[in-house]
Amino acid sequence: MDKIKVLLGDPRHHTIGVHSTYVPVGVGYIATYLMKMIPTHNFDIKISVDPDEILDLIDNWKPNVLGFSSYIWNSNLSYRLCEYAKEQNKETLCILGGPEFPSGTGMTNFNSVVKKNCLDYLKEKPSIDYYCYSDGESSFTSVVNEYIKNNYSPTKMKKDNLAAKGAMNLNFDNNKLIVGAPILRLGLSNKVDGRDSIPSPYTSGMLDKFLNGHFIPSFETARGCPFFCTFCDQGLDQNKIVSFSTQRMCDELDYVSDKIIKTSGTWSIAFHDSNWGMYKKDLELSEHLLKLINEKNWPSYIEISTPKNKKQQIFDIDKKLKYRVQVGLAQQSMNRDTLRLIQRDNIFTNEQYIEFIKELERRKKVPGCELIIPLPNESKQTYYDSTKGLLDAGVSVGTYTLMMLQGAELGRDEAIKKYDMKAKWRIVPRDFGNYREKKVFDVERVCVGTNTMPYNDYLECRRFSFLINLFTYSVFFPLKKLIKKELNISFFDFVWIIFQELEKNNKQNKLKSTFTKLYFEFSNESESELFETKKDIYDFYSKKENNKIN
Repeated sequence: MDKIKVLLGDPRHHTIGVHSTYVPVGVGYIATYLMKMIPTHNFDIKISVDPDEILDLIDNWKPNVLGFSSYIWNSNLSYRLCEYAKEQNKETLCILGGPEFPSGTGMTNFNSVVKKNCLDYLKEKPSIDYYCYSDGESSFTSVVNEYIKNNYSPTKMKKDNLAAKGAMNLNFDNNKLIVGAPILRLGLSNKVDGRDSIPSPYTSGMLDKFLNGHFIPSFETARGCPFFCTFCDQGLDQNKIVSFSTQRMCDELDYVSDKIIKTSGTWSIAFHDSNWGMYKKDLELSEHLLKLINEKNWPSYIEISTPKNKKQQIFDIDKKLKYRVQVGLAQQSMNRDTLRLIQRDNIFTNEQYIEFIKELERRKKVPGCELIIPLPNESKQTYYDSTKGLLDAGVSVGTYTLMMLQGAELGRDEAIKKYDMKAKWRIVPRDFGNYREKKVFDVERVCVGTNTMPYNDYLECRRFSFLINLFTYSVFFPLKKLIKKELNISFFDFVWIIFQELEKNNKQNKLKSTFTKLYFEFSNESESELFETKKDIYDFYSKKENNKIN
């Protein structure tokens, strides 16, 4: 084959808004690493995030190889694109990779249960030729290498039960899982700048089409996470953290800034490290960011995942960068026993966390805290206790339902059994659409009950969270000030009295007032969005009267 056409994508639904506007740097890394590692072949690579553009490219450009990301918000969309490609040409090699897979992130050994779940996943999605479970850059390249060796034929690879390093696939009879040997993370021999082995997709021009002001430039200065939070797929990552060099990152920032300052769009950037601001390299990079701010007034805003310790260091970086860093930290729970079970008890004490939030207030940032329910050993009462401590400290509280991610510890069979977790399914907000006459819904499995928080208690906590969100909107700030400073009343107690009255009206079937109806409409929606199985979601929304997708 004179030229191998490779279509890489980070597909995003856009039926109602879009889930993400970040530059797809992850697939950019895959593109540049592929060309570096197989220089003997001529690759023609295109990158896209628009599913309609991808479908048109499949029709008209006719790629030989597809490589798509797989996250909770796009895994079914990515699969639909592979399925459509196979319908047009069964010899199109279809590769997926990402955390929405039972293997988890960075794991190298799998027990029989995990292997069985991986097998079931691939049997359910037969248009996937290989799923990369190791880091995408090296495992994708491994699969493409095997494709070249086998006369560019996925059919031959299937018949020969061919394994590829860092990837999983089905055997020819579709009844056994083939696990290729794991590939260690790139750069482990030199964790300071080992990631420089991947050529830059920015300075190479590979991502120029996205530097138009409509997308937020995203960067990964390091890969890996030292923490083991059980609700996160990164919590299973046992590989060491490896970094790009500071010089490499400075070069990328310079290149991107020169492009972006010529546009009238967003001047924000994002660092997608798990804990940016925690390491010496981040201090060094902040010096260069300050230089860009002073010279170009760019970037205007810096999104990060706040480091889970070394809070003073991130405050110092924020001050240096003229308070342009997004600083916030989700606590998940204020119940110390719950924090211990989800392996976050070594990050902050509750007192330290409150002080952290107060410092954000002093910096004119809007403090907020994310709580997750129902986590292990969290009860209705411990949730109320958590919200009381936060609200009375002046912290806005957002409550989220626990996502049972396939690659996270709390999404695995052992934890589900241990905590008697009750699972239901729902559509990920905004992530659905119609693609080549087929409706696609990206769905998530969520926990709505445990052995310490029954389902009805979960719903009650959700209703209370609705009131918290309502009364912490900025329009109610004068009311909060009056209650706390003038009347010397606990803000939690104020919301709690309203909550109790609404709950009493429900039990007595007194739903006449508009506000009371609104309150319980939210409760009904909290239930109606939930389904027992994924099939139930498709059955329900496949009916014309239940959706308006064209």
